[in-house]
Amino acid sequence: MKIKPNQFYGKCLLILWCVCVLNVAQASESEVLTLPEMIVTNNSSENINTQPQSSTEFNRASLTSVNRADLNGVLRGLPSTGLSQTNGNSASNIILRGASGGLGLVNLDGVPLYGNFTAFFPLSHYPLDLLNRVSVNRGSDEAQSSSRTLGGSINLTSRKLNDEQAFLHTEGGSFGTVRNNVGLGIQNKLGNWSFAGGQSNIFEGISQASPTNGGNNESKNSQLSTGLLRWDKHFKALSVESSLYYVNSRDGYDGPGLLSNKTIAWKADPNGLVKQQTWVAQSQAFYHLSDYWDSALQVGFTEDKQDGRTGTIKNCCSMNLTTQLLLAHWKNTHKIPFNNQKQKSLTLIWGVDAQQQHGENRLYVNRSG
Repeated sequence: MKIKPNQFYGKCLLILWCVCVLNVAQASESEVLTLPEMIVTNNSSENINTQPQSSTEFNRASLTSVNRADLNGVLRGLPSTGLSQTNGNSASNIILRGASGGLGLVNLDGVPLYGNFTAFFPLSHYPLDLLNRVSVNRGSDEAQSSSRTLGGSINLTSRKLNDEQAFLHTEGGSFGTVRNNVGLGIQNKLGNWSFAGGQSNIFEGISQASPTNGGNNESKNSQLSTGLLRWDKHFKALSVESSLYYVNSRDGYDGPGLLSNKTIAWKADPNGLVKQQTWVAQSQAFYHLSDYWDSALQVGFTEDKQDGRTGTIKNCCSMNLTTQLLLAHWKNTHKIPFNNQKQKSLTLIWGVDAQQQHGENRLYVNRSG
C-alpha cells in the first residue's frame, strides 16, 4: 500500500495532537486548583422599607486628631456635604445630599437646634472640645434621630469627662483670633459630673460687605462664650443622664444700605450688631424592666434668643427673634422570643412623641404643637 506524502504528514500531526491533549488532561487532573467557597446573599427583602443611607461618625479621639476649632472644620469636605460660611463666627449654610433642612438638621443630645434661616446654623457655637461624638447621617433617618429633613441630619453628643480628667486648650490664629476651652470631670456619690466651657474672640473678622461698598476684610469683632454641664448616674436597672448647654455670642454684621448711586446693596455698617443666647437642656432615663422590656424617656427644652439690627436703612432689618421648643419622647422596646433558646424573637417598638414650638418677634407670634 502506498501512502501519499500529504496523507502521511496529516496522520502524523493527528497522532501528535492526540498525545498532547492526553498529557494536558493528565496534568490538569494532577494540578486541581480549589477556590474558596463564596456565598452571595441578598437582604433586600428584609430591608425593603429601609431608605438607603450612609453615615460618617467622629468619636472623641477622631475629633482630637482633626485639630480643628469647631464643627466647620470637621464637616467641610465630607462626601455629599456642602458647607459655606462668611466669617469665623457666622452661621454656616448646610446642604446634605443636595437638600437643605430646617428643624432637625442639627441635633444636640437628641434635641433639635434652631436655625433662624432655613439651612443656616451657627456651627461655630459648638467647639469640638465640648463634644464627645459627631455623626453625619445622609438620607432620611427619621426612625433613628426623629429628623424630618430630606438630606439627612447632623447629630452631636456633648462631652463626658472621667473622674479627675481635665483639659485646657488655648490657640490663636489669623484675623486676631484667640480661643480658650477648659474642662473638668468629677465623680462622687451623686453621680458623674462634667464641666466645660470656653471663650472665643475674633478681633479683626471679615466684613460681609464688598470693598467697593465700604467693606473692610478686618473690621468685624466677634465674641463667643460657651458652657456645658453634664451629669449621669447608674443604678441597678435604671440609668439617668442630663445635659445643659449655653451659648452667648456678639457679632458685628453689615447689612443693606443705600449707595451713592441711589441703589440698595449690602453696605458696610460700623454699628451693626447681633447678640444671641442659646439654651439646650435635656434629661433622659433608661429603665430595664425585664429581659423582654426596655423603656426610655427623654424630655428636652431649647431656647434661641436673638437681638440686633443690620443695615443702615431706617426701620429695616431687625434681627429680634425668639424661638422655643419643648419636647418629650417615650420609647418602649419589647422582645417576644419564638423558642426557649431566644435565638429568634419578634421585636415590638412603640412610643409617644410630643412637641410644643413657640416663635416670636416684634411683629409676629407663632405657636404650634
